[in-house]
Amino acid sequence: MSVFSDLAQDFVEATSSLVRGRTINLMDTNGMIIASTEHGRIGNFHQGAKEAIETGRPVRIAKADLPKYKGAKEGYNMPIFQNGQVIGVVGVYGQEEEVQDVANLLRVYVTQSFKQQVIARRQVMEGELRSQLLDLYLLGNPDSQENIEQLSDVLSCHLCFPVTVIVLKTTAPSGISGIYDILRQYFGNDEVFSRNDIYGAKDNIFILIRSFTGSKRPDHFEDIAANLCRGKKELRMVISDSCANAGEIVEGYKEAKALLSLSGDGIDRLSEARAKSKLYLGKLLQHGGSHYIQQLNRTLRNEVSAQQEQTLLENAKTYFLMGGSVSQAAQALQIHRNTLLYRLNRLYEILGLNDVAPFERELFIRMLIAFRAEEG
Repeated sequence: MSVFSDLAQDFVEATSSLVRGRTINLMDTNGMIIASTEHGRIGNFHQGAKEAIETGRPVRIAKADLPKYKGAKEGYNMPIFQNGQVIGVVGVYGQEEEVQDVANLLRVYVTQSFKQQVIARRQVMEGELRSQLLDLYLLGNPDSQENIEQLSDVLSCHLCFPVTVIVLKTTAPSGISGIYDILRQYFGNDEVFSRNDIYGAKDNIFILIRSFTGSKRPDHFEDIAANLCRGKKELRMVISDSCANAGEIVEGYKEAKALLSLSGDGIDRLSEARAKSKLYLGKLLQHGGSHYIQQLNRTLRNEVSAQQEQTLLENAKTYFLMGGSVSQAAQALQIHRNTLLYRLNRLYEILGLNDVAPFERELFIRMLIAFRAEEG
């Protein structure tokens, strides 16, 4: 009833002009006027409304009937139903033949308005509960298991393991608030989220804990998400490794969020070695390796032009991607293998890495490439 009461006054104010300024009243299930274009009548008892509530039928009040209808005026009073129950009454002042149709239209209008308000409030409440459940999973406190179970029961939302943690951010002006609309546009209504998914926004990032859909139900989420990121350049998405239990969700979220904070575009899957390499190189740079890499970067810039820098590093990157195969890297770069070998040796010499073991040499150069990518 509180939702009905909250929207009541807004309703009568909004619709008064539609009925040429006629008096409109809304009454609750006790027959009390809770909203009216005649503000002085709010809080008064309306006998006609009480009768409409008790019988579930319209009550017409003519001038001659006024003595037996306390608090009423001439007019037409229609019961408002929700799920088969009377939730209130709408009344319009005037003679029956003038206002019967109007009263019926207002009844339909307020019924629909009430339904929309209830749905909206339910969605807001459910969103808040899902957000609480999301926070509990991301915090990973073992003492919160009972709260997780209670919230899951209330929402009828139980994660189906293994799950993945998916994080998104956007540079669009609409920010996180616009991500829901974008997702629904691509996935169709609410089908982007299954009943057992948990999602919400945190730290200006949209987070989705995606439940396993079952072997008999193919999950096309990642394919659609990849198309989404290609179509919406302002979107960036990271998908965690598969998480077998609640404890792994915390680590999955931390890794996905850390990778999301690094430069990049499109979609990264932490199940792929390329994304793992990018993540851990980024962590090395953030936790003590950046000073040495900055020195390497300055050394390279002092020795060669910007165009030569780019060529040397791109050649090295391709060489590493080809597993250290000179022939395959040269073919991919469409250069002679001797040209590639010369450029690699030139890069090692400039950076002082000639006498360093191949693994460490590749690590430092990969960190340099990642550092420059972060610099933009």
